[in-house]
Amino acid sequence: MHMGKYVIASVLLFPGFGLAQNVFINEVAWMGSSASANDEWIELFNPTQERVELSGWRVEAEDGSPSIILVGTVPTSGYFLLERMDDTTVPGVKANFIYSGALENGGEHLKLIDSSGALIDEVLSWQGGDSKSKQTMERILAKVGSDPTLEWQTSAQVGGTPSEKNSELI
Repeated sequence: MHMGKYVIASVLLFPGFGLAQNVFINEVAWMGSSASANDEWIELFNPTQERVELSGWRVEAEDGSPSIILVGTVPTSGYFLLERMDDTTVPGVKANFIYSGALENGGEHLKLIDSSGALIDEVLSWQGGDSKSKQTMERILAKVGSDPTLEWQTSAQVGGTPSEKNSELI
């Protein structure tokens, strides 16, 4: 079974493990790319069979930068790619949203907040990724005891998997 399908199935079957929300932060290229340290991006994922309208949602760093007010829609079982500065951050992949403000390489506390002000998801710091190899930080489904949970890992792919299923480590 592919990891993306496993995450979707698990989120739908086990909504009580902190994933009852429709959208979560799925991957972060906090280190940029091999072309430029400024080529940062953030990916959101919607595991449900409902489109999610993001108007009025925000991605905010605790230190104030970036502070992103979102517009757009995340498709069913789909991704929403936020690229920093322009749509050339991830060559060959169209951005859903362009933002400004840099991610700190030392770590950020990012919050995903919906239009009513409710905290939907958060990243407490960089718990994966590699600034030298330019491998992103991505979410995987893991088990804590007998309970499934989302954890962070360093992507197996240099440059990550923007707008695609996350990598699977062996």
